[in-house]
Amino acid sequence: MSVAPAPAPTGRRTPPAGSWRAAWRRAAARLGVPLEARWLVEEVAGFAGAELWRRLDEPAPAAALARLDELVTARAEGVPLGYVLGHVPFCGVELVVRPGVLIPRPETELVVARALAELRRTGVVRPTVVELGTGSGAIALGLAAGAAGAGLAGISILAVERAGAALAVAAENLARQPRLARSIRLLPGSWFGPLPSSLAGRVDLVVANPPYVATSEASVLPPEVADHEPPEALFSARNGLQASAEILAGAGQVLSPTGVVVLEVSATRAAETTSLAAALGWRRVCVHPDLAGRPRVLVCRRAGAPALRRPGCARRDPASRGGRPHA
Repeated sequence: MSVAPAPAPTGRRTPPAGSWRAAWRRAAARLGVPLEARWLVEEVAGFAGAELWRRLDEPAPAAALARLDELVTARAEGVPLGYVLGHVPFCGVELVVRPGVLIPRPETELVVARALAELRRTGVVRPTVVELGTGSGAIALGLAAGAAGAGLAGISILAVERAGAALAVAAENLARQPRLARSIRLLPGSWFGPLPSSLAGRVDLVVANPPYVATSEASVLPPEVADHEPPEALFSARNGLQASAEILAGAGQVLSPTGVVVLEVSATRAAETTSLAAALGWRRVCVHPDLAGRPRVLVCRRAGAPALRRPGCARRDPASRGGRPHA
């Protein structure tokens, strides 16, 4: 699917009836977003980019036009674009998504990038990684895709998920990426529950994009999110902090002495999550910003781990007199 912005096809002349150009114009008029209309046309046409432009005036098959009308109608009714298309790009991997699984966001690609950077920092070349709440398998597959370039070709990833619908989607995505899937093992269950006891003290990274929206915020979410994406992947108790608290409390039992936790967090609760991490005994805590400059990725290490040497990162111990770490 092409991602380059483009206007709907225009021109003085009337496009041939039943052509891809006419179909694109109709879709753009209904949606008000020409780029989304283009993506939907590309989806049903089976070709994209320059080829689409070359073939705009070709007649579109009736079945394709009917399918396009279904997709446009669903999108116009507020169904998220990822569900309408059935797939999204993430860290260079095309992921299947459908109702019952959270649609991966660009912010979560930063979690993958930060996790790989933290693994490089440890110097472990065959790291053991635990991803909690894998959903579609996005983070696990993103890590596997980036591992070789990060010098981590021997990476081993245990991806944990309790929701049956999400597990099915993750399994499908792994099946579509057999080379990457060799590094990943799916485990059904909740948080640390399904991990073998032999992993205690041997994990190099615990990573997650846990639910972090407070239930009180449901009314302010965009309807396409609140009405369609799985609530168990969005909402968490304790004002959005419960899931993060459970992960931070349990990670210390499986991490190696130099292990690290990387979590996606709410930009509005980064300070609370940082304080929570400190209260749970994490002494080296850092929050990294997303592309909009909002605090988004929390990194936690043990007190004896190598110091975090980046601006905005701090050592959180009783002797520290500085302010809270910030992005």
